[in-house]
Amino acid sequence: MSITTADVRMYIAQLHQDFPGLRLLRGRAASTRALTIGRWLWLPSTWDSRPPPQQYILLRHEAIHLAQYTRLGGGNAWLGVIPFLLCYLFLPVPVGFAWFRWTWEREAYLAQMQAEALAYGAEGLLTRRSYYVQQLSGKAYFWCWIVHGSIPQWVDKTMAQLSQA
Repeated sequence: MSITTADVRMYIAQLHQDFPGLRLLRGRAASTRALTIGRWLWLPSTWDSRPPPQQYILLRHEAIHLAQYTRLGGGNAWLGVIPFLLCYLFLPVPVGFAWFRWTWEREAYLAQMQAEALAYGAEGLLTRRSYYVQQLSGKAYFWCWIVHGSIPQWVDKTMAQLSQA
């Protein structure tokens, strides 16, 4: 499926409907990563130069975090900020066994992988295996889960399921 600028605009409109008060903000200079806190979503400074499929894929990932804040806040994303950040950053420990970070990023990366399979097909998704393993097991998420083999195993299982769908 070819994802167009119109598709991205429609998805953004849907996000505004699903998450009232959502603010899309521009990221810091030279920022290539998005950041979501409560109902604020900072887009990377490279946003405008990204093709629509990449924009859509990034939004699908961040939409999961919007939903997580809302869930933890009992329907109010701002009430979910403190419990989200405490759990995400510190529990049970900040490095190696950050179970909440591992679980919540896994949920967001599942949505990202689904979007990537939609945009580029199963073959395109499968070429990104090392990216997903590196993201989830490295400094990007502060080595959130170091249980031997669990991250590559999860990536492989998820990609296999998505490529059969």
